[in-house]
Amino acid sequence: MAAALLSGGLALAQPGFEQLDFPPAAAQAGKLVFGFEGSTEGWRGLDGGTGVNVEAAPISVKEGKGALRYEYPLQKGVMSVLCRGGLAVAGAKSVSFWIKTSRPTMFVLALIEKDGSNYFVLFGTRANAWQKVGYDFDELQLSDDSKDENAALDADQLSVMGLIDGDVMKAEKV
Repeated sequence: MAAALLSGGLALAQPGFEQLDFPPAAAQAGKLVFGFEGSTEGWRGLDGGTGVNVEAAPISVKEGKGALRYEYPLQKGVMSVLCRGGLAVAGAKSVSFWIKTSRPTMFVLALIEKDGSNYFVLFGTRANAWQKVGYDFDELQLSDDSKDENAALDADQLSVMGLIDGDVMKAEKV
């Protein structure tokens, strides 16, 4: 099993993603903030697992009072995806959060517009160490299999944010 903890909120701004049944997220002072204080706030794993929950123990939280814990099996060919739809982030220009993983790995941060345009960036993590992840939207690149009318990530069209464990091709069943 592998695990990732997210803490410190995520800064963004919500068109809808009608195919997923997520409650809407609220923006505060121009930023979409997930505090994970007692709720997963609509974040779900799409790998069929039930490993998304909230941690409140101080050792599991970097910032605030809660952290989102995503626990998933490592299996070759099985993609582990943590995502949140129903975002409303008009005016946002960046995304940032704290992450701590149980093992060193590569993650894909994906932001998807409601027309299906998929933007992403890769980042690495160290085992058992909190690290700050932050990107301006213009640092994400358009996926080769996506088309976008203006070749730019538009916050007012953003509908889904996802984190994908990028080591799926190297993983063996553990």
